[in-house]
Amino acid sequence: MMIRPISLLLLIMLYAPGYGADAKPAPRSLDELSERFSKSAFIVDVKISPSGEYFFVSADSDGDQTATIFETKTNQPVRVLEFDRDWQIGSIVWASDSELAISPRVTPVLRNYSVVTGDLAIFSIDGKYKKIIYGPNAKGTNLGAKAGRIRSKGGAIVLDTLPEKKRTLLIQIFEASRTGFGEIDIRSGRIRGLTYGPKHRCSFATDAKGNVRYCSVVDPLTEKTDIYELVGKDWQLIHTTTAGDRLQILDADSQTGSIYALKETPASTLGLYQYLSESNEFVEIFQPERFDVHEILGDRKSGYYAIYLRNPFYNYSYEIGDNPLTSLHAKLSQSFPGRSVAITSITDKKELAIVFVSAPSFPGSFYFFDSKSNSLRFLGKRYPWIEEDSLSDMEPFYFESTDGLRIDGFFTRARNGRRIGSVVLAHGGPHGPLDHYGYHREVQYFASIGLDVIQVNFRGSGGFGRVFEEAGHREWSGKMIDDIVEGAKFSVARLGAHEKLCIYGASYGAFAAASAAFRYPDFFRCAAGHVGVYDLPEMFESGDIPQTEGGLVFLRRVLGEDKESLIAASPSRNVDQITIPMHLTAGDDDYRAPPIQTKIMDRALRAAGKEVETIYIDREGHGFASNQNEMKRLKALGQFLFSNLNY
Repeated sequence: MMIRPISLLLLIMLYAPGYGADAKPAPRSLDELSERFSKSAFIVDVKISPSGEYFFVSADSDGDQTATIFETKTNQPVRVLEFDRDWQIGSIVWASDSELAISPRVTPVLRNYSVVTGDLAIFSIDGKYKKIIYGPNAKGTNLGAKAGRIRSKGGAIVLDTLPEKKRTLLIQIFEASRTGFGEIDIRSGRIRGLTYGPKHRCSFATDAKGNVRYCSVVDPLTEKTDIYELVGKDWQLIHTTTAGDRLQILDADSQTGSIYALKETPASTLGLYQYLSESNEFVEIFQPERFDVHEILGDRKSGYYAIYLRNPFYNYSYEIGDNPLTSLHAKLSQSFPGRSVAITSITDKKELAIVFVSAPSFPGSFYFFDSKSNSLRFLGKRYPWIEEDSLSDMEPFYFESTDGLRIDGFFTRARNGRRIGSVVLAHGGPHGPLDHYGYHREVQYFASIGLDVIQVNFRGSGGFGRVFEEAGHREWSGKMIDDIVEGAKFSVARLGAHEKLCIYGASYGAFAAASAAFRYPDFFRCAAGHVGVYDLPEMFESGDIPQTEGGLVFLRRVLGEDKESLIAASPSRNVDQITIPMHLTAGDDDYRAPPIQTKIMDRALRAAGKEVETIYIDREGHGFASNQNEMKRLKALGQFLFSNLNY
């Protein structure tokens, strides 16, 4: 597709005060609301160059993607990046003050969703240099490396921009059976120091000078994490966890030289530790009691400056060493109370930064921060068509389950005086993902059409430690569903949620909705599932999970292998107990939850004479990529919920 430049003036005009809620009444119809909440973000990313002379804005408007470079002083566009029509912008980093390194994505023929190409491309600001220097679409072979074109069946991503070395990037290389790293010259394409990790799928970590020093890797068969150290040219195994324990060595902090690690404790939560290589010891820096550390903010170049927590609101700890960005981030957080604050990029001298701010009722805006003048300048909204005052905040809650386990969740109230019922929104995964405090477009869509929204982090969810997550193993249709229903009852009785209830979810959330329909046949008025699984024995046969031994190990661990138990827990085998209408949607090209799962459920419901409506969408995968298809899906889902709640 042809990439067109964005005018920064246009961005500012679109996002200026007076545009949005004051200029246009809040939409009322399902058509307007489904369109509003189906659109992908307009501004994808903003990053400032190392010197601060330039910044880029990548944006998407109905699939027409744009990457434009602006001069910081004047806000004038100086260059637009042009790709082939099938390419999309993936990730972009500043390789230097005058060049961008891009890892593009591509939409395959007869698909709506994009995939990574594996290519690494370099674009110069002056437009004179534009080349894929590594990857399957590079023109040339390994023998042509001197010409700056290395063709490979694998791919590469940028690990570090190596500001200490001019026009050099540290890249990670992915091949079919091995993973490596090396330093690539962004003009010649030559790779120096190509080294492969001791095992496939290594997660590499660098020292304070940008040299790769460690590899952490999880063995999919034993579920143990091995830590290797690169000594000379040899990898030495220095630490092995017990099965299932989480551990990952992070990059060293260039400010302090400390080597950080995310590590699980006997209490099972994930904390931040300093790793002492000389004694092979982990020294605690910060260890939360109930919630996992969500993220460590910063990188090797600028240094790590904050520990990002969700417990359940946005919360930051600064017990991470002496870094000028620590006080800067703390001040920014005070300027935006109750909101998530992230420094997306900063100049080498730490004078100018791009800051992204968001919250549940605030989809996110980008700002310039000037540390010299201590000033903050608004740049633009990620979703300019969504007005802040049209959204609802999320209210955290928790309760004690019947067997004594603390369960957390969120409640979001309906908007616009059109309150007609409640929808229980079950998250996918189920092990690892969780519902968190933040902007969630489906939550806001439901609230906007007049539904209270209940989200329950049932046992098995991630973010609450290993013990809590493993409590959900082999309970997909058991205690996990009990937690969801108890959370819904709590919300109605204690939080004022509307007593008329439907349940909906995607992926595992679809399984949970269908399971709740047969296990609690008189509790909900309707159930809906999107890109779901409904038959547990079929999970061992189709989709991408059972295609690897590691995937089969996962299924055996979390589901078990007793076929009678799997059948008893499968919604598709219990349709006789379902008494409420169901609504199912699936993508014909979904490899994670293949459409055969939806077809099995659909056929079983129809054979039993149950009420069901089913929609299959061509070219879509595990989640709809086309804004048009997503709009139609949201509208159909809204109509289904309306018809079963509004009576």
